[in-house]
Amino acid sequence: MFEQIGKSEIQMKLAQGVFVNLSGKAFGRSAHIVGQVILARLVGPFNFGLYGIGWNILRIAGILAVLGLDSGVIHFASRYWRKDKEKFSETIVSALLSVMVFGSFAGIVIFLLAYDIGLFFNKPQLGLVLRWFSIAFPVLAGVRVIASSTRATMDMRYANLIEEIIQPGTNLLLIGLVFILGGELTGYVAASSTSIILSFIAGIIILKAVYKVKAVQWVKIWDLQKTLITYSLPIALPAIFGTLIILIDRIFVGYFLPEFETGIYQSVSLISVLFIAILSSFKSMVAPMIAECFHLNNLKELELTMRTSTRWVFNLCLPLFLIILVAPEAFMTTLFGEAYLIGSQTLLILTLAQLINVGKGPIDQLLIMTGNQKVWFKITFTAFIGNIAANWIFIPIYGLTGAAFANAITFAGLSAGGLYFSNRRLGFLPFDRYWVRSLLAAIVTATILITAKLVFHISAGLELLAVIILSVSLFYGFLVWAGLSEDDKSILNVVIGTIKKKFL
Repeated sequence: MFEQIGKSEIQMKLAQGVFVNLSGKAFGRSAHIVGQVILARLVGPFNFGLYGIGWNILRIAGILAVLGLDSGVIHFASRYWRKDKEKFSETIVSALLSVMVFGSFAGIVIFLLAYDIGLFFNKPQLGLVLRWFSIAFPVLAGVRVIASSTRATMDMRYANLIEEIIQPGTNLLLIGLVFILGGELTGYVAASSTSIILSFIAGIIILKAVYKVKAVQWVKIWDLQKTLITYSLPIALPAIFGTLIILIDRIFVGYFLPEFETGIYQSVSLISVLFIAILSSFKSMVAPMIAECFHLNNLKELELTMRTSTRWVFNLCLPLFLIILVAPEAFMTTLFGEAYLIGSQTLLILTLAQLINVGKGPIDQLLIMTGNQKVWFKITFTAFIGNIAANWIFIPIYGLTGAAFANAITFAGLSAGGLYFSNRRLGFLPFDRYWVRSLLAAIVTATILITAKLVFHISAGLELLAVIILSVSLFYGFLVWAGLSEDDKSILNVVIGTIKKKFL
């Protein structure tokens, strides 16, 4: 019975949720990357390096301020969404007030210490950049909690509207406005901070208008805050370390290397945005599904959800890896210009690191939502310490490629640890026999592309376009030719049906 009904329900939820997520993230991450590419070309590697350090400090502070409450609000709000609307409101308001307090504190600290931080990095101009970014600190954490609150209902539309449309869309428009007005670097930084503030305001309006979240008594807020923080703090540490693992290499590059090379590394690091966008599209949908399966003690659905989502994440990311593998120089030259060409080798290593990262699937959500958050903390903490050591050793010796190599080592260890404890605690790995088919299709595609590159010599722009078209068509063509699994066919049917319903 489960094989018939259970699978179809999982495939329906997963496919529809991911379709909405990917649609939103396709716009949001595209707008973000376009904005960053335009900015990199406008200000040059030197100033883009300063912007990159400030932007990454902002992101790190945002994670610190959230303290795991984005996951905590999903865990608790998903229980109350259909049963108790008052408790639902209390949970969201409590979490939102907590992160606003922490975010405000972080913003004040960064504002006051901005110039000291600039001197620590041996980049005095960084101080002014940090002060402009600090005004967004209080609301950045709020945006994350608001988006997670809407995801607790398994409706991905509004989270995508807030995070993937309003913020990057307004940022792109504001970058254009600053350019027209002849603004300098601080103007572009102010544009980024303003876009975050606007997305926060939009999120508050959505909570009130769509989800009917209302004010609650302070006594109830205090009681819920203790419950939320008690649950979320163990989650906060692995979330913090997990984010630092992604971002810490950029901070070390900013510390050890000059502004020009920092700007190069910030540009090649944008490739991680694409991989993480695909992975997070599944993670944000899978998290409440895993929590629901675990609450109902339905481990078969849990295993099916993980295997299906992990396979799809990997298959969606493989063509992107093939594009970078075959044409890293064309990628850098076409997008950023000749000044950024020296980052080609670094780009290739970082892409491999991200493929390793997405290959484990949403293993962090699996462990966190099944009560194994302390295990995930130990894994991420160990990987974080290893990442610091690797960056500290390799960057002074090998520069940009050393930072990328440290990334690859770290993600390999993180994936191995997550998969080991998934099998040990829950009794399964998120893989099946269809992975062999995917790997063979990737090998054949890469062989054809590399051979064609050696035979034909064309301009960088045409080379990148040709590689994109061929890698996507050949890889997925081989997958279809080899035969799709029944799960894949069912999900594709749901996606096609959703597209027809929405657009035709």
